[in-house]
Amino acid sequence: MSPSSLRPAGRVLATITSLALITATFLIASPPEEPAAPGSSLESSQGVGDFAQAAATARPNPQDLKGKPAPDFNLDLLAGGAFKLSEEQGKSIVLLDFWATWCGPCRRAMPALKEVSDKYHDKGVRYYAVDLRETPDKIRAYLETEKLDIAVPLDKDGGIAKKYKVTGIPTMFIIDKKGVVRDVHVGFSPSLKDDLEKALDKIISEG
Repeated sequence: MSPSSLRPAGRVLATITSLALITATFLIASPPEEPAAPGSSLESSQGVGDFAQAAATARPNPQDLKGKPAPDFNLDLLAGGAFKLSEEQGKSIVLLDFWATWCGPCRRAMPALKEVSDKYHDKGVRYYAVDLRETPDKIRAYLETEKLDIAVPLDKDGGIAKKYKVTGIPTMFIIDKKGVVRDVHVGFSPSLKDDLEKALDKIISEG
C-alpha cells in the first residue's frame, strides 16, 4: 500500500468515475491482488450498474471486522519500543487510526481523535495512529508542526492495514477490552468526534 494506491477523501479512481457516480464520504482504490478475469475489465461490455456492483463486492471492506477479534500485530513505535495490540486486552479500549501525513482528511481527523482520547483517557481509552509507509523523519516533522503528542506505530510495508482491510484513510477502529472490533469509521466528517464519543460511551456503559 503506498501513496500511489491511496487517495484521500473526496477523490475517486478516475477510471471508475468515468463510468459511474460513486457517492461515499471516502473512497480509495487499491490495485487488485490478482489479474482481473476475462471480460471484467473497464473496457468490457459489462453494464455500468453490473460493474459498480461487482467492484463494490470485490473491494475489501473494513466494516466486515465489526464484532470479530481484532487482528493482532506488533509494530515498532515512532518514539521507540514496540506496540503489540493483544497486550492491551483487559486493560484498554483502543482507538486505532490508519493514516498518513499526505492525507488531508487524516490531518483533519487527527485533532478530533486526540481530543476524544484525552477526554476518555481516565476511562481506559488509548489512541494509536498507525502510519502507513512513511519515514520517521517525515512523521516527526508533521507531528512537531501540528504540536501533536500521539503514539505512532509504523506500518512500514502496509501489511497491517491489509489485515484490517483498509482501502482508504483515515480508517478508524474502536477495539474493546476483550480485543473485539466494536466500531469502524472510514473518512472524516464533522460529526466524527460525536460519533466516536457515542460509540465509546456505549462500550464503557457495558462495563
